[in-house]
Amino acid sequence: MDGIQLSTGGKKLLFANTGEVAEIAADNSTTVVGKWDSSSPDADNKIRYDLGGTAQTPLQAAYDFNATNQLTATLTDGTTTSAAFTFQGRIAVSRDHNVAYTLVNKDGIDTKTVVTVYVNKFAFAEETNNLVLTLATGVDTEITGETGVQSLEAERNHIAKFNADDLLMFHAVTRNTFDGQEVPLPADLNFIGNWDIQSGTLVFISKIEGDLAHPGVQIGFAGTFKGVTAGFVYFADGNTTEIALNIRGQHTFKNPDSQTDLTWETSIGFSNKTFQARVDVDLKRTTAKGGVLDLHGNLQIEQPTGGRMTIDLSIKAQYRFNANNVLVFQAVMTDGNRPSYDLSLAGTFVYSNLKLTFKIQYTNVAGSGELHAEIGLQGSKTSIVRNLALVLDISEQQAKLKLSLTFEVKVQFANGNLVKKIPPAVVPRKTVTAGQKS
Repeated sequence: MDGIQLSTGGKKLLFANTGEVAEIAADNSTTVVGKWDSSSPDADNKIRYDLGGTAQTPLQAAYDFNATNQLTATLTDGTTTSAAFTFQGRIAVSRDHNVAYTLVNKDGIDTKTVVTVYVNKFAFAEETNNLVLTLATGVDTEITGETGVQSLEAERNHIAKFNADDLLMFHAVTRNTFDGQEVPLPADLNFIGNWDIQSGTLVFISKIEGDLAHPGVQIGFAGTFKGVTAGFVYFADGNTTEIALNIRGQHTFKNPDSQTDLTWETSIGFSNKTFQARVDVDLKRTTAKGGVLDLHGNLQIEQPTGGRMTIDLSIKAQYRFNANNVLVFQAVMTDGNRPSYDLSLAGTFVYSNLKLTFKIQYTNVAGSGELHAEIGLQGSKTSIVRNLALVLDISEQQAKLKLSLTFEVKVQFANGNLVKKIPPAVVPRKTVTAGQKS
């Protein structure tokens, strides 16, 4: 037998890794005299045990995970504390968001003994991205990720019994050693739930089986988030040099007539939870030419409570005329499995002296700098004629007759549709419905 040894109540006891309690005699022989259990409705990380069927005063356990993700433990009766003992086993998060550490035999096969470690809080550490557990006793311990800061992965949840769309996976391995041989066992640290924004940062709200209304646990992140074309990226280090996690999402211009400055909509995760937002463009770092918008700035996201969260934002989109002669800005997605989306940008075509641009309406904040996207090859008569024909919905032959003019054509939303307001002095026709807002 092997396990934690503690002298208490005038007896030298062995809390064996079989779940049994044995008394150790003077000659070190052992006699099984009871059983022990780590689980309790009190969730206090105390060991309950009996001797000869009689319940004894619970012993406080102090848990920690070592560098190889094995569970170590000491026991105390308030007067005497045992030496630390390392259990061979594997880690899993239980359905009630505690850690179930299953003990294994020398072949790495599960035994019937499970040590329940009660956890009050989960978080991911800055710099290392390790999973930090704040235990019921108030002490922190860490589970080390298998691939450093890139041990996290966000995916879609496909487990039907969980009424949630997002899956957050933390990759870790417990490395046990039997007879000098290493027996690695992957941890099961999958959290099912939804992404949210709370207290100025992104959080993951993990739920247990069933309805999302059932109480869950909030998982926090100590690093830095940034908005990108495909949603969000998370950096575990403060210098934002190495991406630790990609989170699905998108950013679209939705409400140019908003009574506030929140004219954008941001969605997070596979649940597509949406938030109203504002985009401030850094014109010094932003370019829009050659059919590519490379936008940089800040994203201000309105939280349900607590005001706004402001993060860096970088979006790349390709812009071109579609079949309805509408200039569309399609997000550039590097993940081949993820479809693109339309940024839904309205604005104004501005033409003068063989120069055609599209002044993008990205905000309703007075005094914001103008962002112009070059349309076609500036100064090239052939290119400008071809693009003027698309802007004005006329033939290229007719467009040649407009080269000496100076005019603007507004593109705006009306009843959910993008429409072009072509000045009658340029083309004497009615307003043309250009296409549907995506």
